[in-house]
Amino acid sequence: MKVTSEKSNGYRICSLYSSIDELHELHSDELHCNSSMVIRENKDYKNSDRVAIGDTTPKFKFVMKKSPPKVVLVLDVSGSMNDDQKLIKLRQSCYTLVRFVLSECSEVGIVLFNTTAIISRPMTRVPRDPTAREYLANDLPRYAADEQHNKPLIFKGINKALDMLGDDVEGSHLIVVSDGKETEGPKIPNVTQRVLKSKVTVHSMAITEAAEFEMDGLSKLTNGKTYQFGPIDKMSYFSALRAFGESVEEF
Repeated sequence: MKVTSEKSNGYRICSLYSSIDELHELHSDELHCNSSMVIRENKDYKNSDRVAIGDTTPKFKFVMKKSPPKVVLVLDVSGSMNDDQKLIKLRQSCYTLVRFVLSECSEVGIVLFNTTAIISRPMTRVPRDPTAREYLANDLPRYAADEQHNKPLIFKGINKALDMLGDDVEGSHLIVVSDGKETEGPKIPNVTQRVLKSKVTVHSMAITEAAEFEMDGLSKLTNGKTYQFGPIDKMSYFSALRAFGESVEEF
Protein backbone atom coordinates (compact mmCIF):
# COMPACT_ATOMS: atom_id res chain seq x y z
CA MET A 1 0.00 0.00 0.00
CA LYS A 2 1.33 3.44 -0.90
CA VAL A 3 0.30 7.06 -0.71
CA THR A 4 0.87 9.46 -3.61
CA SER A 5 0.43 13.23 -3.64
CA GLU A 6 0.05 15.39 -6.73
CA LYS A 7 -1.13 18.89 -7.61
CA SER A 8 -4.22 19.52 -9.77
CA ASN A 9 -5.56 23.03 -10.46
CA GLY A 10 -3.64 24.43 -7.52
CA TYR A 11 -4.95 21.81 -5.05
CA ARG A 12 -2.97 18.91 -3.64
CA ILE A 13 -4.71 15.57 -3.96
CA CYS A 14 -3.73 12.63 -1.80
CA SER A 15 -4.52 9.12 -2.98
CA LEU A 16 -4.34 5.87 -1.08
CA TYR A 17 -3.51 2.82 -3.25
CA SER A 18 -3.68 -0.77 -2.17
CA SER A 19 -4.00 -4.14 -3.78
CA ILE A 20 -6.94 -6.38 -2.98
CA ASP A 21 -4.67 -8.74 -1.09
CA GLU A 22 -3.39 -5.93 1.09
CA LEU A 23 -6.91 -4.75 1.87
CA HIS A 24 -7.82 -8.25 3.05
CA GLU A 25 -4.86 -8.20 5.41
CA LEU A 26 -5.89 -4.93 7.03
CA HIS A 27 -8.47 -4.86 9.73
CA SER A 28 -11.19 -2.20 9.39
CA ASP A 29 -9.86 -0.23 12.36
CA GLU A 30 -6.34 -0.24 10.88
CA LEU A 31 -7.64 0.97 7.56
CA HIS A 32 -9.55 3.72 9.33
CA CYS A 33 -6.47 4.80 11.31
CA ASN A 34 -4.22 4.85 8.26
CA SER A 35 -6.77 6.87 6.27
CA SER A 36 -7.18 9.36 9.10
CA MET A 37 -3.41 9.71 9.41
CA VAL A 38 -3.06 10.50 5.72
CA ILE A 39 -5.77 13.15 5.96
CA ARG A 40 -4.28 14.74 9.10
CA GLU A 41 -0.80 14.90 7.58
CA ASN A 42 -2.02 16.65 4.47
CA LYS A 43 -0.94 20.30 4.21
CA ASP A 44 -4.44 21.49 3.30
CA TYR A 45 -5.86 19.88 6.43
CA LYS A 46 -3.13 21.35 8.64
CA ASN A 47 -3.67 24.86 7.25
CA SER A 48 -7.47 24.77 7.47
CA ASP A 49 -9.52 26.50 10.15
CA ARG A 50 -10.85 23.92 12.56
CA VAL A 51 -13.57 24.81 15.02
CA ALA A 52 -13.80 22.83 18.21
CA ILE A 53 -17.25 21.32 18.67
CA GLY A 54 -18.50 21.31 22.23
CA ASP A 55 -21.69 19.70 23.37
CA THR A 56 -23.18 17.53 20.62
CA THR A 57 -26.27 16.54 22.57
CA PRO A 58 -29.29 17.01 20.27
CA LYS A 59 -31.71 19.71 21.34
CA PHE A 60 -35.42 19.57 20.54
CA LYS A 61 -37.92 22.43 20.35
CA PHE A 62 -41.54 21.57 21.00
CA VAL A 63 -44.06 23.74 19.16
CA MET A 64 -47.72 23.75 20.14
CA LYS A 65 -50.10 23.72 17.20
CA LYS A 66 -52.10 26.93 16.91
CA SER A 67 -55.79 26.43 17.62
CA PRO A 68 -58.23 27.49 14.90
CA PRO A 69 -59.79 30.89 15.67
CA LYS A 70 -63.27 31.09 17.13
CA VAL A 71 -65.54 33.96 16.09
CA VAL A 72 -68.97 34.91 17.40
CA LEU A 73 -71.08 37.43 15.49
CA VAL A 74 -73.12 39.32 18.09
CA LEU A 75 -75.72 41.22 16.05
CA ASP A 76 -78.32 43.82 16.99
CA VAL A 77 -81.80 42.95 15.67
CA SER A 78 -83.76 45.61 17.56
CA GLY A 79 -86.54 47.41 15.70
CA SER A 80 -84.41 50.37 14.63
CA MET A 81 -82.23 48.08 12.51
CA ASN A 82 -85.14 47.98 10.03
CA ASP A 83 -84.50 51.63 9.17
CA ASP A 84 -82.28 52.77 6.29
CA GLN A 85 -81.54 49.19 5.18
CA LYS A 86 -79.15 48.74 8.09
CA LEU A 87 -80.08 45.11 8.66
CA ILE A 88 -79.86 44.29 4.93
CA LYS A 89 -76.35 45.74 4.67
CA LEU A 90 -75.31 44.00 7.88
CA ARG A 91 -76.51 40.63 6.61
CA GLN A 92 -74.73 41.10 3.27
CA SER A 93 -71.44 42.05 4.96
CA CYS A 94 -71.57 39.17 7.44
CA TYR A 95 -72.36 36.76 4.60
CA THR A 96 -69.25 37.89 2.70
CA LEU A 97 -67.16 37.58 5.86
CA VAL A 98 -68.22 34.00 6.50
CA ARG A 99 -68.03 32.86 2.91
CA PHE A 100 -64.82 34.48 1.72
CA VAL A 101 -62.73 35.88 4.61
CA LEU A 102 -62.72 33.41 7.49
CA SER A 103 -60.25 30.57 6.99
CA GLU A 104 -61.19 26.93 6.83
CA CYS A 105 -61.26 25.11 10.17
CA SER A 106 -62.07 28.33 12.02
CA GLU A 107 -65.29 28.21 14.03
CA VAL A 108 -68.14 30.69 13.83
CA GLY A 109 -71.29 31.21 15.88
CA ILE A 110 -74.12 33.75 15.66
CA VAL A 111 -75.95 35.48 18.52
CA LEU A 112 -78.86 37.87 17.92
CA PHE A 113 -80.04 40.35 20.53
CA ASN A 114 -82.62 43.07 21.20
CA THR A 115 -84.32 43.07 24.59
CA THR A 116 -83.17 39.47 24.93
CA ALA A 117 -80.54 37.29 23.21
CA ILE A 118 -80.71 34.00 21.34
CA ILE A 119 -78.20 31.65 19.70
CA SER A 120 -78.99 31.63 15.99
CA ARG A 121 -76.02 29.41 15.08
CA PRO A 122 -73.98 27.42 17.62
CA MET A 123 -70.22 27.20 17.13
CA THR A 124 -69.67 25.53 13.75
CA ARG A 125 -66.49 24.58 11.89
CA VAL A 126 -66.11 26.57 8.66
CA PRO A 127 -65.70 24.19 5.70
CA ARG A 128 -63.03 24.60 3.01
CA ASP A 129 -65.40 24.94 0.06
CA PRO A 130 -66.90 28.46 -0.03
CA THR A 131 -70.13 27.16 -1.58
CA ALA A 132 -70.51 24.74 1.34
CA ARG A 133 -70.61 27.74 3.67
CA GLU A 134 -74.02 28.78 2.37
CA TYR A 135 -75.80 26.98 5.18
CA LEU A 136 -73.99 29.18 7.72
CA ALA A 137 -75.43 32.27 6.08
CA ASN A 138 -78.96 30.93 6.52
CA ASP A 139 -78.76 31.77 10.21
CA LEU A 140 -77.88 35.43 9.64
CA PRO A 141 -80.76 37.77 10.55
CA ARG A 142 -83.33 38.52 7.84
CA TYR A 143 -85.72 40.58 9.95
CA ALA A 144 -85.41 42.86 12.94
CA ALA A 145 -87.82 42.99 15.86
CA ASP A 146 -90.93 45.13 15.98
CA GLU A 147 -91.05 48.44 17.81
CA GLN A 148 -91.91 46.65 21.05
CA HIS A 149 -88.37 45.27 21.10
CA ASN A 150 -86.59 48.43 20.01
CA LYS A 151 -84.17 48.54 22.93
CA PRO A 152 -80.80 46.93 22.19
CA LEU A 153 -79.37 45.33 25.31
CA ILE A 154 -75.81 44.70 24.15
CA PHE A 155 -74.68 43.14 27.42
CA LYS A 156 -77.21 40.32 26.92
CA GLY A 157 -75.73 39.53 23.52
CA ILE A 158 -72.20 39.44 24.94
CA ASN A 159 -73.25 37.25 27.88
CA LYS A 160 -74.99 34.82 25.53
CA ALA A 161 -71.88 34.62 23.33
CA LEU A 162 -69.67 33.85 26.33
CA ASP A 163 -72.16 31.22 27.52
CA MET A 164 -72.04 29.57 24.10
CA LEU A 165 -68.23 29.49 24.04
CA GLY A 166 -68.19 27.76 27.42
CA ASP A 167 -64.92 26.89 29.15
CA ASP A 168 -62.85 26.96 25.95
CA VAL A 169 -63.27 30.70 25.51
CA GLU A 170 -59.76 32.16 25.81
CA GLY A 171 -58.46 33.63 22.56
CA SER A 172 -61.90 33.83 20.94
CA HIS A 173 -63.23 36.92 19.14
CA LEU A 174 -66.59 38.64 19.50
CA ILE A 175 -67.73 40.92 16.66
CA VAL A 176 -70.44 43.10 18.17
CA VAL A 177 -72.64 45.27 15.94
CA SER A 178 -75.33 47.67 17.20
CA ASP A 179 -77.04 50.90 16.18
CA GLY A 180 -77.81 52.35 19.57
CA LYS A 181 -77.01 52.75 23.23
CA GLU A 182 -78.37 50.54 25.93
CA THR A 183 -81.33 52.19 27.61
CA GLU A 184 -81.91 49.71 30.40
CA GLY A 185 -79.61 48.16 32.96
CA PRO A 186 -77.51 46.27 33.66
CA LYS A 187 -75.33 47.73 30.92
CA ILE A 188 -71.98 46.99 29.31
CA PRO A 189 -69.87 47.90 32.40
CA ASN A 190 -71.58 45.06 34.24
CA VAL A 191 -70.20 42.50 31.76
CA THR A 192 -66.74 44.05 31.41
CA GLN A 193 -65.12 42.00 34.18
CA ARG A 194 -66.44 38.76 32.74
CA VAL A 195 -65.06 39.68 29.31
CA LEU A 196 -61.63 40.52 30.71
CA LYS A 197 -61.53 37.33 32.78
CA SER A 198 -62.47 35.28 29.71
CA LYS A 199 -59.55 36.79 27.72
CA VAL A 200 -61.59 37.26 24.56
CA THR A 201 -61.09 40.04 22.02
CA VAL A 202 -64.11 42.25 21.37
CA HIS A 203 -64.38 44.07 18.03
CA SER A 204 -67.21 46.59 17.74
CA MET A 205 -69.08 48.34 14.96
CA ALA A 206 -71.45 51.20 15.69
CA ILE A 207 -74.14 52.34 13.28
CA THR A 208 -74.83 55.69 14.89
CA GLU A 209 -74.05 59.39 14.67
CA ALA A 210 -73.32 59.54 18.40
CA ALA A 211 -69.82 60.76 19.17
CA GLU A 212 -69.44 58.13 21.87
CA PHE A 213 -70.29 54.47 21.68
CA GLU A 214 -70.16 52.39 24.83
CA MET A 215 -68.58 49.44 23.05
CA ASP A 216 -65.46 51.45 22.15
CA GLY A 217 -64.10 51.20 25.67
CA LEU A 218 -64.57 47.43 25.83
CA SER A 219 -62.85 46.98 22.47
CA LYS A 220 -59.88 49.06 23.56
CA LEU A 221 -59.55 47.10 26.80
CA THR A 222 -59.33 43.83 24.83
CA ASN A 223 -57.17 45.16 21.95
CA GLY A 224 -60.06 44.88 19.52
CA LYS A 225 -60.87 47.04 16.50
CA THR A 226 -63.68 49.61 16.34
CA TYR A 227 -65.60 51.08 13.40
CA GLN A 228 -68.42 53.57 13.12
CA PHE A 229 -70.94 54.25 10.34
CA GLY A 230 -73.66 56.84 10.09
CA PRO A 231 -77.21 55.43 10.18
CA ILE A 232 -77.98 56.76 6.69
CA ASP A 233 -74.54 55.95 5.31
CA LYS A 234 -74.93 54.29 1.91
CA MET A 235 -71.58 52.52 2.23
CA SER A 236 -71.39 48.78 2.72
CA TYR A 237 -70.30 47.59 6.15
CA PHE A 238 -68.01 45.02 4.57
CA SER A 239 -64.84 47.11 5.01
CA ALA A 240 -65.27 46.83 8.78
CA LEU A 241 -66.23 43.15 8.76
CA ARG A 242 -63.26 42.32 6.52
CA ALA A 243 -60.89 44.17 8.87
CA PHE A 244 -62.32 42.22 11.80
CA GLY A 245 -61.88 38.94 9.93
CA GLU A 246 -58.28 39.72 8.97
CA SER A 247 -57.52 40.66 12.56
CA VAL A 248 -58.89 37.31 13.73
CA GLU A 249 -56.57 35.45 11.33
CA GLU A 250 -53.53 37.35 12.64
CA PHE A 251 -53.90 36.08 16.23
